[in-house]
Amino acid sequence: MRHFCEALNLRALGPGQLEELIPHDPKVIVLRNRVRWMLNQRIPILVANHMGKRIIAWRSDDARADGAKITPTEELWLTQVPPDDTCNVGPMLLFFDGIDYLFGDSKAQSMGRFKNGICVGRGLMLDEREPPDPGNGPVWMLRYMPLAVYVEPKGRDLGNFSRGRAGVPRGCFPVCPTFISTVPRTATGSRAPNPPTFTLSNGSKVKGFFIKRTGFALCPAYALTDFCVQGATLTNASWLLHLSPPTDGRLSRAGVLVCITRFPNADAVRLLCPLWPPDATEDEIDAVVERFCSACVVKPELATEMRRIKAEAARTLADLKPLRARTSAVVAARKAQLATAGLASV
Repeated sequence: MRHFCEALNLRALGPGQLEELIPHDPKVIVLRNRVRWMLNQRIPILVANHMGKRIIAWRSDDARADGAKITPTEELWLTQVPPDDTCNVGPMLLFFDGIDYLFGDSKAQSMGRFKNGICVGRGLMLDEREPPDPGNGPVWMLRYMPLAVYVEPKGRDLGNFSRGRAGVPRGCFPVCPTFISTVPRTATGSRAPNPPTFTLSNGSKVKGFFIKRTGFALCPAYALTDFCVQGATLTNASWLLHLSPPTDGRLSRAGVLVCITRFPNADAVRLLCPLWPPDATEDEIDAVVERFCSACVVKPELATEMRRIKAEAARTLADLKPLRARTSAVVAARKAQLATAGLASV
């Protein structure tokens, strides 16, 4: 396992190499939604800079369900809650013409809008109260949430769906804001009616509460979880992995195996960042290797299920053996008939 981890570590990107991959549309597979959220705030900025696009950004509208005013500390907490904890409606959304999004719901499946489906942002319908773009700085921060984001679903040609409506790009449809009311998950993943106290990045603490949020069920699609790529074969050379073991959770055997086996061969695997820093001590390296060793242990219940599946497969092969023999006999007889008739063999 140490040899495996060391081989992976040698395939990590170096400083500045992610920026070099931006023209090739890189995507990152991650094991945790929190990492996915952070990368989906960083990579779109690099992509927009490469494309020469100015980013437009806005915040979702948040309110307490009990009507109390949100304090500055509580507002900071809401900006740090990942979108998967708030029904896939994040605290802020970025936009530029050409940005890749994931749909967070399945409200229009016939048009390609289904959860985790990919679309491309093509335009905005701004609030009529929005002041003109000041034109300075790399980001235009809107004062008011847009009325709609026009998106073009990938792999679905909508044709002239807009029928020439002014401002609606061809092949696009509008995604409007979504309203949710929820309590962000606790550290254990449950939605407790009496949320615990959360510690923020600046060290301050805040008591969780029911929130009412209005925002867009869209998320940049530059970092995806192992769940999203199940069954895919990643032949594009710009796919990257983030396999660093989490400090606040366990490493999943299924997640690691799903990520690595999406690539056609070992040479195609590249890590976004090393499994350990260059100056890591032997104890720190051993700790990472131990995390992977623990993740790869087959649990007793899984081993039992694997044995059951193998036994069922063997039983099915035995049951089908007479049918395969009869099928082979029919094919042979048919070939003999055609040969006798002087026709080409099948």
